[in-house]
Amino acid sequence: MSNKGYGPERAAAVYALEDEIIGIQLDAEKALVLITDVIDDYFDAFSPGTPSDVGAMRSEFKRTAILQNIVFDLVYKVKEQADGLLAIMDTRNANEKK
Repeated sequence: MSNKGYGPERAAAVYALEDEIIGIQLDAEKALVLITDVIDDYFDAFSPGTPSDVGAMRSEFKRTAILQNIVFDLVYKVKEQADGLLAIMDTRNANEKK
């Protein structure tokens, strides 16, 4: 991400939130890798209309369900982190209006 066009105040704010932003980015990257694997290794690999694939889908279902739950947890965590940052911003904006 380039900071081209951002003033010094915005750049300072980004640097102040560096740990939170990096945490959000890492969790999003983990979720993306996992969901890509699930799509490639499960949904794109099998055809529900093929009898041999139905058995393979059943045997892989538990593993895929666990991966989906991990992805859900990561996405939820990213949302919670972003909501927390937005709450800080809303509080600051409310205080500036006083």
